Order: sequence, then structure tokens, then C-alpha cells
Amino acid sequence: MWKTILRRLLIMIPQLFIVSVLVFFLAKLMPGDPFSGKFGPNTDPAQIAALRKAAGLDDPWTVQYARWIGNAVHGNFGDSFQLKQPVARVIGARLGNTVWLSLLALIGTYVTAITMALVAARRENSRTDHALVVYNSLIYSLPAYLFYLFGIFIFGYTLGWFPTSGTVSADANGFFPVLGSRLYHMILPALIVALISTTSTFSYLRSGILDESKQDYVKLARAKGVPENRIFSRHVLRNAFLPIASTMGYAITGIFGGMIIAETIFSFPGIGSLFVQSVLTRDYPVVTTLVLFNGVLAVLGGLFSDIIMSAVDPRIRIS
Repeated sequence: MWKTILRRLLIMIPQLFIVSVLVFFLAKLMPGDPFSGKFGPNTDPAQIAALRKAAGLDDPWTVQYARWIGNAVHGNFGDSFQLKQPVARVIGARLGNTVWLSLLALIGTYVTAITMALVAARRENSRTDHALVVYNSLIYSLPAYLFYLFGIFIFGYTLGWFPTSGTVSADANGFFPVLGSRLYHMILPALIVALISTTSTFSYLRSGILDESKQDYVKLARAKGVPENRIFSRHVLRNAFLPIASTMGYAITGIFGGMIIAETIFSFPGIGSLFVQSVLTRDYPVVTTLVLFNGVLAVLGGLFSDIIMSAVDPRIRIS
């Protein structure tokens, strides 16, 4: 397996090269530049031109790309035009917040989706089953920001159960009070992300359980008198989980990249909100680094999914 993983990592090199090219040139196609909108209309054009030249923005795109990718390979992603700090430091200061928020949301998503799928499948065609199917269809069809705004209004303003912005209370002092405050601030955004991200897992698992329950080997086990709970847990559920396992790697990277809306609405200082701010201010070094980072995660997600599938299904071996 290790040889296969190494081979896949080598295949990722041209994939990452293509991603880097697309990321860089798409960023350059963004209208405006980081200096034109930063100064007033009476600013001397020669001053703006000098800043562009100093930042290397007047160089040919191929030269800019070669300089950028060469520095990126050595871990140097340049300096933020707006914050005047190294991009790695800017991202590193916010990365931990997004990682913890994504982890909480991911755990909540799987716990919620699997629970709903089990209940719906065991009560097929009941009112509960229909309600859960309608719910998951609804959250799939409506814009995500509506659920965020609704959650903030109900749980933040009306009930006052959770804070609606920030990461830690101003009066929190000491390790454990600060840790508790951080987790408290993450509960509402993570909860809403989890509740609106259940559709695919719910649908895969519910359909898988219903399909496996009608297979001949299940009918044979029942005819032999095998207890229903044992049939469900050791045969039906195990096989029904395979489609979820095959997409787990993509789900992990997907929910990480899906924090953009949540962090922006909740004013949460993570890399999602940083990405939005950087796009609005044309901060090319930060934008390109974040998109490249997400592209790397997507490529690694495919590898991770293959590894998970080979581990949970003995019939499958990566080759």
C-alpha cells in the first residue's frame, strides 16, 4: 500500500502544477489591483505606478508566476499587500480557528446525518421518514446564508443562548476559561454548518440501508433465524456505510473550504473570512495562497478517500 500511496503522491505533482497555474492566472483576471482602490482620486498616478512596480505587478504574468511558484515551493508565499506581513504568518494566525470550527462542524454533520438516516431507514414511509427527507431536500435547495441568519436571530438575539461574533469573551482569563469561551463561540456556527450539511450523507446512508435490506443474503439470514439486530448491524449497516466512506476524504476538505460563508456572517476570524477580505481588497498573495491551499486539500482528499475505502472494504485494494 505504501508504494501505491507514494505513486499517487507523485501523480499529484502535475495535478498541483495545473491547479497552481489556474489559481494564479484567475487571480490576475480579477478587476482592479490592490493599489488603485486604496488611495483617493487625487493621488498622484506616479505614486501608484511606483508601488505597482515595487510589488512586481508590472512584470509579465509568466515572470510573476515563475517568481511566485518558485517562492511557494520554498514556503515563501510573499507579503500581504494590505497587512504588510508575510502571508504564511497572516494565514497561520487564523488557521487554527478554522481547523477547530471545521472539526466541530464535521463531527456534528456525521453524527446528525447518520442518526437521521438510521431513524428514517428503520421507519421507512412513516411520517418521521417523510419529514426527514423533506428537511434534507429543503436545506439542499435553499441558500445557506438564510439558515445562518435564521440561527443568529433565534439562538443569538431572541434566546440569547450563544454569541454571534468573535472567538473569545473579553473577560476570559486563564487557559481553561479562554478554551471554554472559544468553544462556546464556535457552537452556533458549527451547529448550523452541521445541520445544513447532512443531505449527501443522509441520502447515501438511507438509500444504502434500504437497498441492502432487500438483498438476497438478508432474506437468507432471516430465513435461518438470525436476529434482526444482528443482521442490521453486522451486514446491512456495514455495507451501507461504504458509499459514505468513499466520499469522506472529499467531505473533510469540502467542509473546510465551506467555512467562507459561516465565518463571514459570524465575523469569525478564520481563513474563510480572510479569503473574502482579501478578494475585496485585491490582496493577490493571500488570495492565491488560500485557493492553492484549498486545491491541495482537494487533491489530498481524493487520496484519503481511496485509503479509507481500502481499509473498510476488504474486497477493495488500491492498485
